[in-house]
Amino acid sequence: RVYGRGVDNLFYCRKQMRLAAFETLGFQDVDISGCHVHVALGLWGEHLPLLEQHVAKGSLWSHYEALYNAAGVPFHKSLMKAMHHATLLGGGINAYREAHRSYNNHHPEAPITGDTLERIVEVFKSTDIYKELKGLFNYLDKAYHNTSLTVLTGETFHVKGYRRRKDKKTGKVYVDEGNLLTVISAILQSFEVAMLSYLILRANQLFIP
Repeated sequence: RVYGRGVDNLFYCRKQMRLAAFETLGFQDVDISGCHVHVALGLWGEHLPLLEQHVAKGSLWSHYEALYNAAGVPFHKSLMKAMHHATLLGGGINAYREAHRSYNNHHPEAPITGDTLERIVEVFKSTDIYKELKGLFNYLDKAYHNTSLTVLTGETFHVKGYRRRKDKKTGKVYVDEGNLLTVISAILQSFEVAMLSYLILRANQLFIP
């Protein structure tokens, strides 16, 4: 297995770009279903007791659906999955808007309006699981900030977390985003890559052209 270095390799590309590149090259992208959430629970499960409970019971999406039905807001499973996963990686409203655009592109016959998206996000942010995920991100921000971290695939990061600073003259608040989102994504992806590599080797299906 070859592990790329730097931001211009397929390992860190968005899925849409990676799939397009693989199709051109004649490669196939392989994923493990639900891998990232299980890795996150294995690493940081003590911070995610409710998520762990629903994943173990297989009731995560039905739990979300019940909350949306109770609030009288439409439930769209594919959009909910995208928002949930983005939040696990530390994403927020920009990621939700991107998920919204993607959903509408795939469902032109029944697009979700901007007003409906606002209601969907409002309900999501009121859930205990959302608060757990944001709490985990805050914990990782404090635990990893200004440290060096090497993931399983050998990539080393100097972690810079989110930091808010206020201009003394203008009073304006600035946010230094750092690279924590990239680091969390790399940690989860590196475990998936390692497990896939192991499964390929065990199955004796590793082909080198």
